[in-house]
Amino acid sequence: MNAAPATPPIGWGRLLAITLAFIAPATSLFLTFGPAYRLAGPDVAAAYALGGAVSFVIMLCYAEVGSVYPEAGGDYALAARALGPRAGAVVAATFVFKGMALPALLCLGAAAYVHAAAPGLPVLATAAGLLLLVLALAPLDLRASSAVVMGLVALEALVLMVFVAVAGSAVATHSAVAAPAHRTAWLGVAGAVGPVLYAMNGPQACLYFSEEVVGSGRRLARTILGVSVLTIVIQVGGAALGALALASFTAPSNPAVPLMALPSHAPWARVVMGWLPAGIGIALFDAALTTTMGYGRIYRALARDRVWPAPLNDWVAGGGELPAYLLMGVGNAALLMMARLGDLVALLGALVILVYAGVAAAALATRLRRRHIPYRMPAWPLPPLAALAALTILVRFLPLRQWVALLVVLGLGVMWSHPRPR
Repeated sequence: MNAAPATPPIGWGRLLAITLAFIAPATSLFLTFGPAYRLAGPDVAAAYALGGAVSFVIMLCYAEVGSVYPEAGGDYALAARALGPRAGAVVAATFVFKGMALPALLCLGAAAYVHAAAPGLPVLATAAGLLLLVLALAPLDLRASSAVVMGLVALEALVLMVFVAVAGSAVATHSAVAAPAHRTAWLGVAGAVGPVLYAMNGPQACLYFSEEVVGSGRRLARTILGVSVLTIVIQVGGAALGALALASFTAPSNPAVPLMALPSHAPWARVVMGWLPAGIGIALFDAALTTTMGYGRIYRALARDRVWPAPLNDWVAGGGELPAYLLMGVGNAALLMMARLGDLVALLGALVILVYAGVAAAALATRLRRRHIPYRMPAWPLPPLAALAALTILVRFLPLRQWVALLVVLGLGVMWSHPRPR
């Protein structure tokens, strides 16, 4: 890890805000609720609860291993340092693909909500415009860009409070209508956990900016866990509230944004629902900006470790901010034109499972190989073992196209240039 600068670009407050913006817990719920709802139906809250349990044991692994390797490479660095270059290469290939897909997904989700507020704006063209704006803002000085992020995090908090008020009003209005009895569809619940894991993914983003903040590995670990708990509470509670509000309502006409179909008979709720999609769209744009900032650092960390093919290593590592964002821009633009929102959510959920398995294995290896560990998770080795068992079960429920995508990424990782020790 490079020595921290004498005057760090950001403090812990800004790091916390950037991490929350990276996850965008409320807007990630709005983004993934549709795909999860299509799979789990009325049991969607159970999928979020199950995903929350898996996510938390994984974040215990991130907290411990991240306290040992607080590097901008994040998940890649954890795998490479703890498990060796081959595992690092697989995670590197995964993150190269994610960096070329996540901003596109978030911009597409933002455009879908903006379209719900202003139907005259075409979704694809709006998403392309938002992506260009993200790529223009991401290379700015971290202090300047993080100031923008902090303002948008406040907006997301406001959006969350408005959603809770509207959904709570819908539940109260329809409380007399009994939902039809049904047996829990556990197959659908298990299938929905992939999108849910993507929605809860992100507390480890603290690591991506850890080289630009001064502090202990133990404090970094506690930040990861605190953000994780906050994210799980927001999303499980929001999913349960949304499911209750939709339970006595006809199936939403737009499955991509079913929460926008919440019944709102109260006059104030109808007014709020008119502009709420725009607020969600702006918050998703914030998540796209923060994600791009984080993955730009990961791309440069890969070049620093000579992980890219040889010509790209020199270009990305020696060209400042621009090369990494150019690579991301080309990949995201291509995926934006080819993919649908639900397909991207499902695919990225599958890739998250692969990365999480690597981090859980790294947590086992790190405890066995190192004596000095700033943060030690409770009940070791149960959390990483439980995480690996849960992820193995979840992989069995992946559809064929996601299996193919995982095999392609694994193949790229095997063929990838192996990282060299520093």
